[in-house]
Amino acid sequence: MLNRRQFIESVGLTLPLASYGCSSQDDESHEMPQRKLNAVVLRGSLDDAQLNGVRISVNLPLLERIYDLHAEIADKFPAQWDEGMGQMGLLLNLRLETDSYWCTPINSLSFGRTGGDGAHFSFLVTGDTIDAQTPVIITVPDNHGDPVDANIVLGRSFEDFIRLGLHCGYFSMAYINSKEGLKHYARTDWEDSDAWFPSDNHRVVAEYVAQELNLKRLIYSLDEFLELRAQIKPLIRCKVDA
Repeated sequence: MLNRRQFIESVGLTLPLASYGCSSQDDESHEMPQRKLNAVVLRGSLDDAQLNGVRISVNLPLLERIYDLHAEIADKFPAQWDEGMGQMGLLLNLRLETDSYWCTPINSLSFGRTGGDGAHFSFLVTGDTIDAQTPVIITVPDNHGDPVDANIVLGRSFEDFIRLGLHCGYFSMAYINSKEGLKHYARTDWEDSDAWFPSDNHRVVAEYVAQELNLKRLIYSLDEFLELRAQIKPLIRCKVDA
């Protein structure tokens, strides 16, 4: 089984040490009592969701279900490190929030992060509503250059994003922006002996999530990844092109 460092080396990427699962100073500011997170906590903040001063309506039952599942997983599958969905590399936020990294799209609201160097998952908001059709991206501040290129499109919807994570977790999604990383993640022949997993519990947690939500894992082919990026990437708005 590959650890995080081995996964990154296997796809030919070179990143700072902090990227191998060690939180940066910025990430530490987002530490939260993960075991206490559930849909009740989330609902308490949804009425206050705003983006650029505009009230954002959130109509996404699956998001609330994921927060409840997070709490269930924390109880059912104790972890030495990250709890709940964190065992799959998804650290949920206390609330939907606007991140302020140089490459964070101004039309995005973050719901979670990987725990490595500021990489965060967000809804790409194109109106005043987040719903079952809202795309999901990951923003990776370590990807230098054009700010738009530091964002990776993960799914046309939150459901697609969750299903994609059932394949080999969420942490490694931060490393699929390169051609080699994209090819590696698009593989269909992952085996327990050579796949990257965020934790020892990843497989059982993924199976539990799939069963509870009645979802099947999503595996994109390379062509499907490229098509997804071509369709959604033009919707990304960063500060330099606002």
